[in-house]
Amino acid sequence: MSKFQESFYKGLGSFLAAILIFLSTIFPNNKGLMVYRQTNENGLDIYGPIIVEAVKNKDVATIRDLMCANIKKNIPNLDREIQNFYDLMEGNYVSERWREDYYLEGDNISLSREKGQINQSNFNFWITTTVDEYHVRVTWETVNNMKPEETKIRAINLFIMEPDETGVSKAKCLYKIAATEGVMAWHE
Repeated sequence: MSKFQESFYKGLGSFLAAILIFLSTIFPNNKGLMVYRQTNENGLDIYGPIIVEAVKNKDVATIRDLMCANIKKNIPNLDREIQNFYDLMEGNYVSERWREDYYLEGDNISLSREKGQINQSNFNFWITTTVDEYHVRVTWETVNNMKPEETKIRAINLFIMEPDETGVSKAKCLYKIAATEGVMAWHE
């Protein structure tokens, strides 16, 4: 691809993103347009800071309470699993890093079948300790109009960056707690 084509497609992508952001300000409650930016009782704009604070303080109860019904039903010893997740973050807390416009980071998905709708977003943040920096990815379901109890956390992953055999730094998943179905996918 030529530099002109590369520049053109990059500019086109930026232009389309700007239009979508503009339209989302005109139609903030449109469930089909930038659904991951919705402000509602299940929005990441409300729960994102709560999740970061809970992970930073290794608060088991708050994360458990924010899990979807599938995780609560299908993950035995959920409190222990959450504690295991925290135990892998070695060292003392130093800082956290995340963007206030986190709803634009990562993957977002909106699925519809007949009269059902499911919306999910990946929310990413980083916790730095005295030992290392850890990447946390939370898959969050904002909308499920068939089973509202399935909203909130569908998965939480803990990553660390490690060099591969060639010396290139790659994300390594240290721990994952996830619903048994429907993580960034349709679920009944």
